[in-house]
Amino acid sequence: MATGSSAVDGGGVNDLGEKVRRCSIGSEHSNRSSEKDTPMCNKIFFIEPLAWMTDIYRNTQGRLYCPKCTVKLGSFNWVMATKCPCGAEIFPAFYLVPSKTEYSTVVQNVQVTV
Repeated sequence: MATGSSAVDGGGVNDLGEKVRRCSIGSEHSNRSSEKDTPMCNKIFFIEPLAWMTDIYRNTQGRLYCPKCTVKLGSFNWVMATKCPCGAEIFPAFYLVPSKTEYSTVVQNVQVTV
C-alpha cells in the first residue's frame, strides 16, 4: 500500500508535500523462508503473493511495483529459487527491499462481510 498519491513522477506526495518513495506492508505479511531453522533476515522481506501483485500470474519472473506510486519495490520468480543475502534459498520468491518499504503493525484497511 503506497503512502503517496502521485504516480507521474515515480513517487508520491504526503500531507506535508514531501516526496514519498516508500510503500508500507502490514505485519500479516511476515518474512518467510524455506527452512524452519533459518533465522529471519532483515536484508530482504520474503512475502506471500498479495492481491495488488497482478503481473505475477502473467509472467514467470519480474519486478514488483507499488500499485499507487509505481516505485519498484522488489521482484518475484516462480521458476528459480532466489538466494537471500543471509544464505537461505527461497522458492518461489516474492520479495520486497526493506529500503523501499515500511513495515507496519497497524491494520489500515479492514473489510467486513456479513
